Amino acid sequence: MSKALPIAVAILLGGAALAPVYYASKTPATSQPLTTVAVKEGQNSEILNKLSYANGYQMASQIPAEVNVNALVAGLLDAKSEKPSKYSEAEIKSATALLNKELYAKGMEDLRANLASIPAEQKAEAEQALTAYDANTQFLKENAKKEGVITTDTGLQYKITKQGTGKQPTAESTVLAHYKGTLIDGTVFDSSLESGKPVEFPLNQVVAGWTEGFQHLKEGAKATLYIPAYLGYGEQNQGPIPGFSTLIFDVELVQVK
Repeated sequence: MSKALPIAVAILLGGAALAPVYYASKTPATSQPLTTVAVKEGQNSEILNKLSYANGYQMASQIPAEVNVNALVAGLLDAKSEKPSKYSEAEIKSATALLNKELYAKGMEDLRANLASIPAEQKAEAEQALTAYDANTQFLKENAKKEGVITTDTGLQYKITKQGTGKQPTAESTVLAHYKGTLIDGTVFDSSLESGKPVEFPLNQVVAGWTEGFQHLKEGAKATLYIPAYLGYGEQNQGPIPGFSTLIFDVELVQVK
């Protein structure tokens, strides 16, 4: 299950192509971009300061309102100073998942509220999206009530059917696992069982629902993961997987490498 761009990340990056070269964007194509101008220490420092400020000023108009600018600047300064990141990859993935959950629900409810004003040629698609969203949301709501199903803060649901006794992976681990993926109507869209060989993959290079879900297991465990669309492929069709789909995976964690 390859990694799709997380919805929150796509929203943030889609609204801000970070650090467009202001000088290049405001002058003819023959102008030399700021990033390629060689400036010796102490030479033209005032010019460099002005253009650096202009880059930041231009950038601000493209940063979504959700972004904390002070935290963004702190991250830039730490990276520029080659300091280690303040947050681990696991913390960042968790924060992304929680934001995805909030933005996903808000986006769909906004769509529902504005359905009447959507142009006729787009209305059928919007109604189809809401129908799919409602069906998958209702499935997860009912599934959460079933015995043995655990729901995490991000909305991921999982049920351990066989406890493992070996190592437990982290978000940065590489694991060897068997899996079978189905939709809420029982349609199988992917399976490692056909080849009879488990699949190896790094947990930081798969959909967020897998990254989180496998961390609840130990080697030898079998479980079912119920992954909401915002922790999977979101509203996008992905091969045989329709947009807004809950992904249901029966998995076996064979080994943590």
